[in-house]
Amino acid sequence: MNESLDHSSSYKDALELLTQTIKSRPQDIAYLSEQIPSAMDSVIESFIDWYLQASEDDKRSFSESLTPRMGDILLVYSERAAIRAVREHSGSEVHKGLTAIAMLSLDTIDFRECLIILALHHHSAARIGVDFEPLLTEVAQIAGPQIRDELRRFARREDVTIESMGYVESTDQDGFTYRRTW
Repeated sequence: MNESLDHSSSYKDALELLTQTIKSRPQDIAYLSEQIPSAMDSVIESFIDWYLQASEDDKRSFSESLTPRMGDILLVYSERAAIRAVREHSGSEVHKGLTAIAMLSLDTIDFRECLIILALHHHSAARIGVDFEPLLTEVAQIAGPQIRDELRRFARREDVTIESMGYVESTDQDGFTYRRTW
């Protein structure tokens, strides 16, 4: 098994590498609280790059094979990408964070958890002057059918605020961040 992914890697290669990456992480280290960016962010970005180049069959198989823990890590990455988007004034970070959500399956994650993170990306995009709806619509095209439908529904919502999802803007030692209020 290669230590990295490229466009020729199969979904089994990607899944195996993700499994090994997660197993190699100490259980007591909280990914969400690591400095942004972190080494784990780079690892997840390699999966995102692979996913964007993968065949439709490999995308579907990868998403359907994710474990709940893998799904949680992709959601944490996505939250971190929303923060990084504001810090770096980068629409690319919003795109990567949305892609991490597009990689999920409703068999892996409760989509209500995704709604919270989507609200952060919506807010980050507005804060940096990026039109969120076309970006979300673009990313929805690479998602599986169930997630695609949910992303399209979210794109039509007009009631999205970070406060309604339990977050506020804040700062930490590295600058801008989102803070949970729950």
